[in-house]
Amino acid sequence: MKGKDKQTNVHSTLYYLLIAAAITTGIAGILHLRLFFSGLDRGINDIGIFFLISGLLQLFWVIPMIRH
Repeated sequence: MKGKDKQTNVHSTLYYLLIAAAITTGIAGILHLRLFFSGLDRGINDIGIFFLISGLLQLFWVIPMIRH
């Protein structure tokens, strides 16, 4: 019985770590998009496009992380 409890505990810990990783990835995506939109008054440049693409990719990456 102890082996099964230990295995269940590992799975629940792993689940919480995956949720935490998804949340931090989503926050990073939102921050990247904020950086993009705050830089729009100076015009669109290569760094702004980088922040736009990376922010969008990070937000879309949250979905498979949660589904796992």
